[in-house]
Amino acid sequence: MIGQPRASVSLRPRAESAYRVAFLWLALGFALSPAAVELLRHWTSEPWARESATFLPLAIAAGFADRSYRMPRRVGWLVVALAFLLLLTSFAGSFARLGRLGIPLAVLGMARALGHPSLAAAAITWFVIPVPLGLTTISSPGLESAVARAAGAFAQIAGADWKVVGSTVGAAGSSLRLTGPDMGLPLAQLLTGLGFCAALAARDAPPRVPLRIARWALWAVPAQALALAGGFVCLALAGGDVARAFLDVVPTCVVAALGVTRLRVEGRP
Repeated sequence: MIGQPRASVSLRPRAESAYRVAFLWLALGFALSPAAVELLRHWTSEPWARESATFLPLAIAAGFADRSYRMPRRVGWLVVALAFLLLLTSFAGSFARLGRLGIPLAVLGMARALGHPSLAAAAITWFVIPVPLGLTTISSPGLESAVARAAGAFAQIAGADWKVVGSTVGAAGSSLRLTGPDMGLPLAQLLTGLGFCAALAARDAPPRVPLRIARWALWAVPAQALALAGGFVCLALAGGDVARAFLDVVPTCVVAALGVTRLRVEGRP
């Protein structure tokens, strides 16, 4: 396990303390519920952000599967307090989206305060937070327009008459508008997080962790290219609405399913 300390039997909690630990985690979940509700609304309104939901069950599973124990440190409670301060400040100042960062911060603090699970396992919760919209649109509209023009050029070679206006591709009376998230950053985050989980499952030594993450993250380039190709095929055959639904749902589901399956393989001894 990444950065896993040597296990000590004496650090394993006694049976009577298990109820206290469970109560503390439940209380933390209740306290974080405003940020969780805001995140759920974001997933509902922004389909491209739903890739980060993949890491919620992965983080929970990693926490239960982790068998390492550290000496509890009071500094963990300070981190939890900072997480709640961030949460309260963000909601009071109408910056609710900033409060999402309080979720992984509080989980890391609680893990340190209780000595379990490991910080590496708790760190998976960082990937539950979607990529900020501002980062996905940092290259807009230039990159989307370039991709749209390339699609129009390929369609012309194939004998189709597609019209391209900015980042919108029109075909057979329908159109598909490309957006910043279609350029692959959300998919890159998904694969980066899965790469981190793979390193955790394979119990990589710290120097090997970035290499495994990089190998996973690089797959975002061909994966997004295939996703865009599939979207343009849907545009030609079924129209813009189907193409948009395809780009919003199918690539994330396929990559997540294949990635979780691969995690089992890389986690085998």
